[in-house]
Amino acid sequence: MAPITELQKKKLLGNRSSQLRTSTIVRTQTLDKSVLNGDHLPDNYNYAAEHNSVKSALRRCRSSGNVPPLNVRMKLPPPKLPQPPTLLSIEPGDHQVTITLAPPEDDGGAPITNYAYIIENASGGTYELFDPPQTSGPFVITGLMNGYPAYINFKALNMVGLSETHSNSLVATPAGVPSTPINLSAVPGDGSVEISFTQETDGGSEIIDYLYSLDYESDFFSSGGQTSSPVSITGLTNGETYNIFLKAVNAVGESGSSEVVTVVPQTTEQIVTFLATPEGSSWTVPAGVNFLEYLVVGGGGGSGGGFDTGSGGGGGGGMVLNGEMEVMPGETFTVIVGDGGSAGISIRSPVSETPGGSGGNSQFGSIIAFGGEGG
Repeated sequence: MAPITELQKKKLLGNRSSQLRTSTIVRTQTLDKSVLNGDHLPDNYNYAAEHNSVKSALRRCRSSGNVPPLNVRMKLPPPKLPQPPTLLSIEPGDHQVTITLAPPEDDGGAPITNYAYIIENASGGTYELFDPPQTSGPFVITGLMNGYPAYINFKALNMVGLSETHSNSLVATPAGVPSTPINLSAVPGDGSVEISFTQETDGGSEIIDYLYSLDYESDFFSSGGQTSSPVSITGLTNGETYNIFLKAVNAVGESGSSEVVTVVPQTTEQIVTFLATPEGSSWTVPAGVNFLEYLVVGGGGGSGGGFDTGSGGGGGGGMVLNGEMEVMPGETFTVIVGDGGSAGISIRSPVSETPGGSGGNSQFGSIIAFGGEGG
């Protein structure tokens, strides 16, 4: 509403305006029955059209010799639909967007009572009023899907109805932090480790890095921009135990910290040699070992006995078995190293000779190399 100027008051009230104690203008409208009191006229008040009727009212008051407080009832044009608001900015959030706007330049002659928004899609979408009604920003629209663009437009509402849609919609892609990595497993290497895991969601914004901690989340370090499973961590000390945690990172921020996975780095190749074994010996596959090469040799047979100038026959060599096999860390294998066969005995008188003893069988788990026969 525009304030009444002094000049308008003088024209309305005439030369005897000083005799009036108050001036109240009442606006009556068929649609909303609203009453506006005070020294203000509506923006769309047509001063020229109403001037004569106001002067006539004043003349009647003056002829009576008594000028009471002036009460003038005016019928103004009915309100109309407002103009659309102007959309200024949109800010994405976690499953939501926040919009700022400027109210309509023309409210249609009636106050704006609420705004309606639409999330545009391939099928068009429908307008929803804010509940409770909202007449100023910022406007927050929730329940959106992260990672998918949201096209938003607005209409203004007054007592007549909704405005037209603004000519340009705003678009933003809601996003939050990534989900926490889960199902961690570790494969140790030579001064290194590979961490495999499951990343359920990226929060609507692509993963740009993984962070890792080596000591119960005391400090987190960048993995160097690795963005998927597995993540390789180098520069570790063989034989030292590490408790590793992971975090995923996107443009919004960091995920929560994963559960711990424990690992001991070690050289990728180990040579384990058994030259003799007491009964019941075994070997357990160490952590990080999933593959091995084996060589199992049976004990050689003992040489046969000889007499006089002759010599006994040599013992047979033990069986040799070698190959490759897959194993699991913690798997246990029985280990037996076969003894060599005893040598045969020669006796001159009475002349006799005995054969050498057979070599013992060697065993690694289910792999058995038989010993050689005696000579």
